[in-house]
Amino acid sequence: DAVVEFWTPGDTLNEREDRDGVPYRLWRDEGHLQAPAGRTIDYAHVAARLGDLHAEHRIEVVAYDRWRIDDLRADLDGAGIDLDLLECGQGFKDMGPAVEALEELILNGRLRVRRNPVLRWNAASVVLEEDAAGNRKFAKRRATGRIDGVVALAMAVWAASKAPAGHNAGSYLETGTLVVL
Repeated sequence: DAVVEFWTPGDTLNEREDRDGVPYRLWRDEGHLQAPAGRTIDYAHVAARLGDLHAEHRIEVVAYDRWRIDDLRADLDGAGIDLDLLECGQGFKDMGPAVEALEELILNGRLRVRRNPVLRWNAASVVLEEDAAGNRKFAKRRATGRIDGVVALAMAVWAASKAPAGHNAGSYLETGTLVVL
C-alpha cells in the first residue's frame, strides 16, 4: 500500500498551471497537493512532515536523492528528528533496480496506491530510458510532463525491498515527493 504526497511552492501555482497545463490549484484545494507559501519549498516543512509521519508510523528508512539532502539533514537535525537515510541516485545503477522493483509489484498485482490525480498525471508522463546493459530508468528530459511521484514511488518500493528481516517494510519514504509504503 502506498500513499503519495506532493509539494509545490504555493506562490508559483499560477505560473506552474500555465506552464504545465494541469490544475495545480484544484489539486491543492482537493488535498492532493501541498502548496505552502513561498517561491521554494522550505525543507523545515518537509522535515516537520517526516517527523509527524515518523511519530505515527515509525519510519524505518527514508530513500533520498543527493540533490539538497544536506539541507534536509540540517532541518531534520534542527527538529531533533532521527531517521535512517538510504541514498538512491537517479542514474541507471540505482534507478534500474528501483524500476524493476516497482514493475514487479505492478505486474503481479501487489501494489495498491491511494488515488491521487497528481500521481496519475506523473504516471502518464513517464518515459523509460535504457542503457547498453539493459538497465532502465525514468527519463525526465524525455517525459511529456512531471514524473517525480513515480520516481519517488519506485525509490520507496526499492527501499522497502532492502528491509532487513524482522523490520517493518511498511514504513519507507522517499523525500521530495513523499511515499509511505
